[in-house]
Amino acid sequence: MTHIMSPYHQLLRDILAQPYVDGRNAQARALFGYFMRFDLDGGAQFPLLSSRRIPFRRTIAELVWFLSGSTSLDDLNALGCHWWDEYAGRGPHPDEVSELGPIYGHQWRNLEDYRGGSLDQIRYIIEEVRNHNESRRAVMTAWRIDDLADMALQPCHVSLQIRLMRRRLHGLLYQRSADMILGVPHNIASYALLLCLISRELGVIPGSLCHAIGDAHIYRAHEPIASELVRRFHEDPREAPQLVLSDDLPDDIDDAWEILANRMRDGGRARPLVDLVGYNPHPPLHAELFP
Repeated sequence: MTHIMSPYHQLLRDILAQPYVDGRNAQARALFGYFMRFDLDGGAQFPLLSSRRIPFRRTIAELVWFLSGSTSLDDLNALGCHWWDEYAGRGPHPDEVSELGPIYGHQWRNLEDYRGGSLDQIRYIIEEVRNHNESRRAVMTAWRIDDLADMALQPCHVSLQIRLMRRRLHGLLYQRSADMILGVPHNIASYALLLCLISRELGVIPGSLCHAIGDAHIYRAHEPIASELVRRFHEDPREAPQLVLSDDLPDDIDDAWEILANRMRDGGRARPLVDLVGYNPHPPLHAELFP
């Protein structure tokens, strides 16, 4: 059987064969327009990178933060994740260092509508599929043009469509800009976890996560890491872990994130509510952030 993370490592190989292009913040090798599919096999395999250790607890923390609707850096830090610290003070009000503007959490849970109210996009896509099993309209987006200037970081992962087919829930993620070393492994795991949580609320089986990328790039400084990941995966591919959601975790996604947030604040752990079985990765590889 093909390893669930084969598409990721193949994309690394394809990018490493490309010439350099000038990027916004550093030179990189890049491809434009790429598609990956990760079969979750009903939850039996989870697309978490094993060619290097990924701190999955922080992936959970960031997703919980998004689902909470918060745009406060302090709230994310309280969950034990500091990935967004580089963007402190870049929101609409620089003197409010912790406020990051209308980023993912705001767009997902409090999108302003035409009539002056707000829309909860997470709840919308869940109810759209619940009420119309055949729906092709269960789409949410974080890309709102009139909000971009006020965001500390404009969305890299832009939209998600979910589709129920033959009792399996599939997701299609579109990402406009993809840092293959620092960002993409977490993006894949985060949206796979989100798909599993939504599947749980709907009482269906997680199907596949499809990942469409606009600009997929490897920064020049990250090339040795990319090459090492390819080598490790070729010589010693480690089995994909299994995601286990405890029976004590509520089916309702909003109850679930609240319980996880309460558990994780001030150094607590998501386990055993959200756990991985059989995760035996290669050692971590550290890379520089290009904000």
